[in-house]
Amino acid sequence: MQALRFTGSVILTAGTFLLASKISAQQQNPWTVGGTPNEDVRSVTFVGSRGLISVQHGVLVYDFSDPSSPQMVTRLDLPERWPGQLHGQFEIVVRGDHAFVPSFDLGFYVVSIADIDSPIVVGATNRPGSGRCVALYGDYAYVAGTPYVPGYVVDISVVQDPHVVDSFTFLDGGLFEAQVLGSLMYAASGHVYVVDLTIPLKPAVMDTFPFVGSCLDFDVQGARVHVIDNFYRSALRGMGSYDISNPASPEFLGKLMNGGDDVAITARHDRAWVLNSPAGLYAVNISDPTQPTMITCYATGTAAPCLYPITAISAAFDVILHDQYAFVSAGWSGLLAYTLQARSDVNADGVPNSTDIIVLVNHVFKSGAPPASPTQADTNCSEDLTAADVIILVNYVFKGSDVPLCP
Repeated sequence: MQALRFTGSVILTAGTFLLASKISAQQQNPWTVGGTPNEDVRSVTFVGSRGLISVQHGVLVYDFSDPSSPQMVTRLDLPERWPGQLHGQFEIVVRGDHAFVPSFDLGFYVVSIADIDSPIVVGATNRPGSGRCVALYGDYAYVAGTPYVPGYVVDISVVQDPHVVDSFTFLDGGLFEAQVLGSLMYAASGHVYVVDLTIPLKPAVMDTFPFVGSCLDFDVQGARVHVIDNFYRSALRGMGSYDISNPASPEFLGKLMNGGDDVAITARHDRAWVLNSPAGLYAVNISDPTQPTMITCYATGTAAPCLYPITAISAAFDVILHDQYAFVSAGWSGLLAYTLQARSDVNADGVPNSTDIIVLVNHVFKSGAPPASPTQADTNCSEDLTAADVIILVNYVFKGSDVPLCP
């Protein structure tokens, strides 16, 4: 994630079951958005059918009404306060009719998206040297990003006049990710801090997540937080899960050791997607947070990590899911998209309904004939057909619940 995202429609989970040809095609041919020699994609945020793509010199607006064939609508070049100095936007946070864009070199911008196809800058600060990540709390934005440079608090009560009102110095390596829950902010800056915002102008550290030494990203999922850590001396070099039933005091649950180099994570249901640079995207089963495990693929008949390789790219910054696609912000290689799959059509007739439930129940509980599509029957992406698949399918057909997305 490496960027705070309010997408509204993010859906995530992953796994695989006999998907050799499909996965092979996706690995070889991810389609690309906005990848030109003059663009440096850092993140994307979705607002309805539109995607706001953060690039080095501004913001691109794309129409994703047909996600398989996105179309560029317009671009917004951010003003150059210091001619010749490069911009470096890392994220875009949306609230209401405004997008808040921190610039790594040039400050902090407020963009009106009341007409999202014609965005305009309505306010800006001129605080350079910090601005990789932003979190919003009430009338304030908390902005930071450059290692060893204090973060700053921006008053955004009047969006046409955002201005710096205070700074905070608890960061030890730049602010890479931040999310606000109630009056608390979780901030990834080497360690992951729990910050009290009760007094907005005096953010105060209450606690830190245990066993984290170099965190670039995390994702909050209900009462759990999933963290990636790359510190070479850390007891958690890889992905770890935490319980935040008591939000002010995170409790360590479990870890998946993978050797490091993870840069972003996002999670939903019992799955997480982790972006590793330069290896690619891999899926993790987090149904038991005390023992997260790598989901495996059986394309070659052996249990190998379920991975979308990312080759010949300059960098990997962020991963986000929207509709049935995983989007990777890959620097000068653009925005890469990977097709995921919602599973529910057990009898392969094109219409998920109660008939699919009957087929799956008969097979799982009565040793009936195998489903016409074993892949579609594996609704929880576990590589096995069990009662858990039946429960997910029943909730989907009769209650409209989400179905996990799988590679």
